[in-house]
Amino acid sequence: MRFSWIVPLLALSFLLATCRGNATPPPAFAQADADKTTVTLRLAGSEQPLSPPASAQLQVGDGVRVDGAGRAFLRFSDFLTVEILRTGDLQVQELALSDQSALAVFGQSGGTFFNDLAAGAGGIERRVTVQSDFAVVTATGTRFMLVKEANSPLEWLFGLEAGVNDLTVQAQNDPNRSSPTIKTVGSGVARWVAPLGLPGPEVSYDVAAVDKWLAAVQRGDPVPEVGEVLWPHADARMDTAMLGQTLQPGMAADMGGVTLAVDAESAFGRAKYGRTDCNGDGIADLSVQNGVIRLDFRNLLRRVRGLDVTLMARNVPASGSVAVLDPAASTITRQSFAIAAGQGEVVSLRSDLPYHYAEIALADGCFLGFSLTPPNADGSRGRPLPAVDRWPPRPPVSAPTATPTAAYARPTPIPPTPTPRAGSSVEAAAATVQIDGNVDDWQIVARQTDGRWVAFDTIVYDNGCKRRYPNAYGDRIDLRARVLLAYDDSYLYVAFVVEDDGFVGYTGSDLNFFQSDAPQLLLDLDLDGDAAVTTNDGDDKQIDFLAGVDEAGDSPASAFWDLGPGRARSRLLDAPIAATATENGYFLEAAIPWDALGVQPVSGLRLGLAASVSDNDTPGTNSQECMISAAPQREWQNPTTWGVLTLR
Repeated sequence: MRFSWIVPLLALSFLLATCRGNATPPPAFAQADADKTTVTLRLAGSEQPLSPPASAQLQVGDGVRVDGAGRAFLRFSDFLTVEILRTGDLQVQELALSDQSALAVFGQSGGTFFNDLAAGAGGIERRVTVQSDFAVVTATGTRFMLVKEANSPLEWLFGLEAGVNDLTVQAQNDPNRSSPTIKTVGSGVARWVAPLGLPGPEVSYDVAAVDKWLAAVQRGDPVPEVGEVLWPHADARMDTAMLGQTLQPGMAADMGGVTLAVDAESAFGRAKYGRTDCNGDGIADLSVQNGVIRLDFRNLLRRVRGLDVTLMARNVPASGSVAVLDPAASTITRQSFAIAAGQGEVVSLRSDLPYHYAEIALADGCFLGFSLTPPNADGSRGRPLPAVDRWPPRPPVSAPTATPTAAYARPTPIPPTPTPRAGSSVEAAAATVQIDGNVDDWQIVARQTDGRWVAFDTIVYDNGCKRRYPNAYGDRIDLRARVLLAYDDSYLYVAFVVEDDGFVGYTGSDLNFFQSDAPQLLLDLDLDGDAAVTTNDGDDKQIDFLAGVDEAGDSPASAFWDLGPGRARSRLLDAPIAATATENGYFLEAAIPWDALGVQPVSGLRLGLAASVSDNDTPGTNSQECMISAAPQREWQNPTTWGVLTLR
């Protein structure tokens, strides 16, 4: 079935410019060639089939359409070929030629489009811009593929062969129209784009699997949605022990890569939230009165098609509903529930379509957690799975309701007698920093805000610290660093200046960036609530920064780790980051979104912090040989050994 939102057109504009006035412009038409008989032309307002090996010249207003098994090619001279597949529909909207440039604009609808743009030579600039209802894609001298999922408002952009900045994408509905967020897409990387929000995080795909999928589409064979090929299905159980503090309206919390938020009121009335052990398993669940809990799955890097929500009624019956929503925030399905007093229920929803969001409306009851349940190996729907081990529930005799408290970082003044930490104290001044790899910006921040670089070289992990980089210059420092932080309403900014006798980047396929030359931050997001707790809990996070692969500045990235009890799970953090090589090491800067931390920044806020740098001096390996830290007694599993970061 095709839905009405599949048919919006996307405009593809091609621009060719040259500095040579005597250049011969290409002909002012596009040539369409049929590869299969299921190709239809629209010429001068009438439709006619195009059978191989026939071809046709398309003028403004003409178009070409293929069905689910069809295939056609559209060629612009010798520099651009567009392969149209799988219900794709293309229309020529404008053609303009001069001695200096050539412009072609055409619309696309649904389907799969494989674009091959030859790089320009001799001063010729060649550029393709694709505009859809969801995205604006710009490419220069690259091969890329744009795929529209058949039954979901989701587009995928693949970098097939793309150099640095060769392929970029921005959201058509970017909330900041005057200065939209532009994201790059490199070779072997894909990003999704939806009607809401910014383009998704980078997804490193299995090239062989995607090539196999494309070959099947080219043959006209049935295929799964490309998102099923790109992403593994989400498979996780998450109980409320991962929440840390109680959610309150206006705040957000992370549960294993899923962002949770709550509404201030619902159709039932004004909401109240607290913490209580509803089923007697020793875990403080989230008690809800007249509330709505919202789940955002977009940062998971997993395909969510099964959701099981574990709920329980207390001393009165509980009622409400659970809904799952697609990438356009439209409801896929909604299931109502009514739970008898003292009983529990796992509300289970399944779909062939991916979920980006879910909402849980609860009049009076307890939220114990949720499970993301994948399909079975044969494609059948997985059985419902409760989020807790103690199930069915056995409510305690007395279940005291905790007083609602704020999320991890409460915007309160500094306590008069704060609990000391073993590590150093660091301040972050209010300032906005452009993330461009230029350390001079930070020198200005330090000068204008009286900011203080914190230097450190204390070894906190030694698995070969005496080892030196092969053939390093004798006067080069093996490992030393300094760090500076700043913040504004959107980001926590951090800069590392690292002295290192030789750079070894990370080449692994996972997110263990610390097994290379890599800066790191440990953060305790509820310092004033658990300053004396000597083990990791749900508000403790680790962020590792990939400074580069072959050299500093080559594909920098960041990994976000949840350090809660018994679980150290990581995901890519979609955050601005830049790194550059220096004479005696490298410089790295990043902007960490407060939204990703679930924190509201205010002057006086205190967080636990340990800034550190890992070192590897053995090229060709992925190994953490040494680590130095600004927290001299740093132990990653003991937050009391970290330092303190204060926003001023």
